[in-house]
Amino acid sequence: MHIILIRHTESNKNIHNTFASDKNDEQITMQGRKEAELIGVNLGKFIIRRNLDIKNIYSATSDRATQTAKIISQQIGVDVSLHENLQSIYSGVISGMSEKLVKERYPLFYYNLALYRTGLYNSYMLDRCDGEALRDFEKRVRESINEIISIKNESIKIIVAHRSTITATLIDFARKYHGYPQDFYGYIQLNLGCLSHIEKENGKDWNINEVNIQSDILLET
Repeated sequence: MHIILIRHTESNKNIHNTFASDKNDEQITMQGRKEAELIGVNLGKFIIRRNLDIKNIYSATSDRATQTAKIISQQIGVDVSLHENLQSIYSGVISGMSEKLVKERYPLFYYNLALYRTGLYNSYMLDRCDGEALRDFEKRVRESINEIISIKNESIKIIVAHRSTITATLIDFARKYHGYPQDFYGYIQLNLGCLSHIEKENGKDWNINEVNIQSDILLET
C-alpha cells in the first residue's frame, strides 16, 4: 500500500503570511489551482503505471485543502472524502494573525517558534498561546490516518492536508519504523503542493520513501 501526503497548494493565507483563521476559509490562488492540476496529472500517471486501486482523495475540511483535493480528484476521476480530524493544529489566540503581528504581541513564543523552524527546538516545549495541545493534536491525526488506512479495496491513499498534520503523520511513522525519538517533535520542511510518500510492501513494515518532493519526482521512483 502507498500513502501520499500532500500539503495543500498556495492559498491567500500563504500570500499574506498569516496563521490559519478559526474558519479555515482561506482560498487557494490561481497559482495554487495550476499546481493542483499538475499534481493530479502526475498522480494519475503514477496510479496507472503502478496499477493501483483508488476510491477517494482524503482531505482536511479547510477550504484550501478541499479545493486542492477536488482539483486533484477531477484529474484522477474519484471522489473527495472529508475528514475533520485532518485539520491543522488549532492556533488559539493567534489564529488569523500575521506573523508580523504575532512577533510583536508574543515575542517569546515567536522566538521559540522560529528556533523550532530551524530544527533546534522541541515543539513539545512550545507555549502554544492557548492553542490545541500538541499531544492531543497528534492523537486525533493518528486516529484519522488509521481510519483511512483501514478502508478496504484501495492500494493507494492520497491525503491532502496541512503542514502540521503531515508533520505529525511523518513523525508517527518515523517513531514506529525508523527509530525517531519519542520525546522530541522536530521541524520537517514541507513546501506548498509537495508530496511525501510512505509505502508498505507485503509482509514488511511501513517505509518513508520520500519527503517534500515535487509530484513529477514521484514518477521517477
